[in-house]
Amino acid sequence: MQRYSFVTLWVPGKQNMDADALSRAPVDQASAGDELGEGLPSFSTKIALLSLTGLDVPTEDASIDPVLEKIKRAAAANPVMRKLRRTFSHRRVRRHDCLRTQSCDPAIGSRLHLTNLVQMHQGTTKTRQRARMSVYWPNIGNDIINATKNCEVCTKHLPSLPPEPFKSRPTPTRPFEQIHADLGEINGRHFLVLVDSFSVCPHVVAFRDKSTTAQQVVEHTRIFFLNAGAPLTFWSDNGPQFGAAEFRSFLADWGITALTSSSHYAQSNGRAESEINTMKSLIHGSWTSGAFNAAKFDKSILLFRNAPRSGGASPANLIFNRPVRDCLPAHRRSFAPE
Repeated sequence: MQRYSFVTLWVPGKQNMDADALSRAPVDQASAGDELGEGLPSFSTKIALLSLTGLDVPTEDASIDPVLEKIKRAAAANPVMRKLRRTFSHRRVRRHDCLRTQSCDPAIGSRLHLTNLVQMHQGTTKTRQRARMSVYWPNIGNDIINATKNCEVCTKHLPSLPPEPFKSRPTPTRPFEQIHADLGEINGRHFLVLVDSFSVCPHVVAFRDKSTTAQQVVEHTRIFFLNAGAPLTFWSDNGPQFGAAEFRSFLADWGITALTSSSHYAQSNGRAESEINTMKSLIHGSWTSGAFNAAKFDKSILLFRNAPRSGGASPANLIFNRPVRDCLPAHRRSFAPE
């Protein structure tokens, strides 16, 4: 064979008669059994039907949505869709079942989802990223842009000119290995923000009292450790609560290394300062009639934990390898791959 020099030439299949005859020409007359499994009804049995959670309210309004009504009329007039009716009697396709992880919502349902999305108060980009995971409706991008622009909380607390770059820390290798903490005051209410450096998953505690003692910070931090596990390092500023002997003794008893930054130079504790600024938008949007609405804040922070970060993964995915259920509809395949 070495005496020959071969040249490879591509030939369209319809012109390659020899190969077509060898590979496609039938050798026997087709029987009735050969034709089984080639129709639309048989294909429907191979489709995994996956249900959605949280669509009860929007689907009730689908019958009055003009866009979905047009789709229903077009489907009824399509001859291909008529063939699929045979599968309905065998319950191959059920209502509310679909193959995609996004739901296409009617107009009334989309307004409900838009209201839930905007309560994150994280601006246009992050709101669109979160919506892309679960819901869709025509012109969703422009609707989110207009909603965030018209949101008083979002526009009032837009980030100002960027400060000096944050100082970087050694990158953790697993969730809850390195925790950053900070205390903040908003509208006379004190908040403790604890942030996991690996997943950037925030945990926020709203103090009932106007004072924030070291004992209170110890109790809330202990509860956080019970749920997430004890970290190796704990970053905080040199505030009186974190610098108190009671708090330092608490960390030492848990075998945690306490690392501090200057309380007058916020950039040195960049992760906590960055996240507390992010949490301020959520907290500012969670006030009702001059009082902090904890239930509203809890829903918004769940949305935030499911929103993708700059790397593409959400804090919930980095910790649990799946999203957590929030107030938006979610595909059951999102919670447990099948």
